[in-house]
Amino acid sequence: ESPVAVRPAGRIARSVSGVVLPALVVLILVGLVPWGHMASAEPDRSPSFATPDTASSYVVTFHENGLANNTTWSVSINSVIFSSRTSYINASLPAGLRDYLVDVPANYSGPRYGTFTVVNSSLNISLNYRYNCAVVLQESGLPSQALWWANVTNSSGTVSYFSRGPTIRWTAFPGPYQYAVGTSSPGFVPAQSPIRFQLNPSGYGANVSFQAAEYRLNFTAIGLGSGIAWVLNLTAPNGSVQQYTVRGSDLVLSEPAGTYLYTVGAGGYSASPDSGAVLVGPKNASATIHFQPIRGAASFGESGLPSGARWWVNLTAPNGSRFSGTSQGGWVNFSLPTGSYSFSAAAGGWAASPGSGSFTLTLRGYGRTIAFTATSPGKLSLRIRPAEAQVSVGTQSVNLSANGTAVVSLRPGSYPVEVLA
Repeated sequence: ESPVAVRPAGRIARSVSGVVLPALVVLILVGLVPWGHMASAEPDRSPSFATPDTASSYVVTFHENGLANNTTWSVSINSVIFSSRTSYINASLPAGLRDYLVDVPANYSGPRYGTFTVVNSSLNISLNYRYNCAVVLQESGLPSQALWWANVTNSSGTVSYFSRGPTIRWTAFPGPYQYAVGTSSPGFVPAQSPIRFQLNPSGYGANVSFQAAEYRLNFTAIGLGSGIAWVLNLTAPNGSVQQYTVRGSDLVLSEPAGTYLYTVGAGGYSASPDSGAVLVGPKNASATIHFQPIRGAASFGESGLPSGARWWVNLTAPNGSRFSGTSQGGWVNFSLPTGSYSFSAAAGGWAASPGSGSFTLTLRGYGRTIAFTATSPGKLSLRIRPAEAQVSVGTQSVNLSANGTAVVSLRPGSYPVEVLA
């Protein structure tokens, strides 16, 4: 062992080779490190030692585990610092109770202080450390000062970190982790699913984003005829307007939270309500629209038919619906939803003019006359007695046969018959 210097305590006269010396500071070469002397690790990385002022001293060895190779660390005992870049530090100490402080780089977790007792023997103290890796999550999408968090899970359990700023920072040991972010800000949800990552000494950083939560918004139409289109104009909270044309009973949308304004209508129908507001979030929303046909009167008259003759009118709506009306003299009347229609008119044995066509029914109504003409003459058979009688049908004179019979061709209708005997 290499000799080092020790300062004796007190003023004690000592004799060397018969010469009496005063109690001044005397250098005595011994083979131990002096107690109270700071020893630093040399470039050869040899451990530190300390020697007490008494002859009864014992070696206390501090063993570290987990620090990176060549990491400088130190132990302070009674304000005396012993440092090393190896895995251990030795100090020769007298018996007794001691406190110690340990200084290791801040990115390691483990013991930083403690107490030990030297009792007539050497002592080993183990110090275990783990490297703390930096983790940084950077948030985007939330309003200012919104509270958000990261729930971090590994084999040991789950730890939550909170922030009202753009970042969340923490340190952890290397290994596999998973984190999921969330927020208490209403109307916002994470844009990504839980993330798995491997934490290495170099650390981990990631961007996390939040987006406006979307909820289902459902409009239901009741009362429309089959195939009738209805139109809905939707105004979003930011003022943008979207128009939807729907053929069917439901319009299902996915929208961010907020208050939406709407107007709705369908040709030939009244809507109730025809406008309104609906609140979307924090749950799904819906609105029901009831439609009633807007009706108008459609009337068809005839000319040319004899009294009591039956005739009819058939109507077809744009969606294919059919309506029929008939009359024996007079008018054929309909009450229909407004809109466009096609029609046809007929009477047995008569030609209708027009026989077909189309029209648009409005709230003001619609009316027209159908003119009929006979398509073939009818035949009237007469048998009159006496055969010499004078007979007329309408304005037409009829000549009877010798047996008093006659056949007269006439247009369909009613005619007066006059007989003079």
